[in-house]
Amino acid sequence: MSEQAPNITDWIGSIGTAAAFLVAAISFAYDRFRRRLEAESAQARLCDAWISEFQIVPDNSNAQKPRFDIQYEVSVSNVSNFSIRGTTVIVQFLGHAPEPMYFGVVPPNGSRGPTTRARSIKLDMDFSMAELPDVLKAMANFTFEFTDASRKFWHRTNNDDLEHLARAMAEEVARNEDFDASEAAT
Repeated sequence: MSEQAPNITDWIGSIGTAAAFLVAAISFAYDRFRRRLEAESAQARLCDAWISEFQIVPDNSNAQKPRFDIQYEVSVSNVSNFSIRGTTVIVQFLGHAPEPMYFGVVPPNGSRGPTTRARSIKLDMDFSMAELPDVLKAMANFTFEFTDASRKFWHRTNNDDLEHLARAMAEEVARNEDFDASEAAT
């Protein structure tokens, strides 16, 4: 029997087969990566924070410039099966923010309801009382940060953007919690 050199159709067939295996491998790897990300964020997607109460009270102590006392209440909900830790909420109105609201550990509360904290901030603004609520809602910035049960640090904004932050950031939060706990004990 004589040996024949491969023709062009054999070359095209072998290249097509190799390309198909490569595409299948890339597709498998991407699907596995996507599923792993979904699994990692499963608990984080079940935790949320929002402004549950909002009231604007005019402060007439300064006749020169309008001043308003914004009283608000923030609620944090964790409907997962595990507690979240290092829970912090920051609310900014027109770039002004009081101290962050620390919720610490928020246990699973599917049947109990959300955990809430009240706060107020005084702002000097040149808006009428009628247009102020719309202006504040449009200019409010909301940040919700916590560490989930697998020690991953999450950051959520008022646009519902959820992102996993670096482990170093989570360790910094844990150190601050330890410091806060030791400070509270004294």
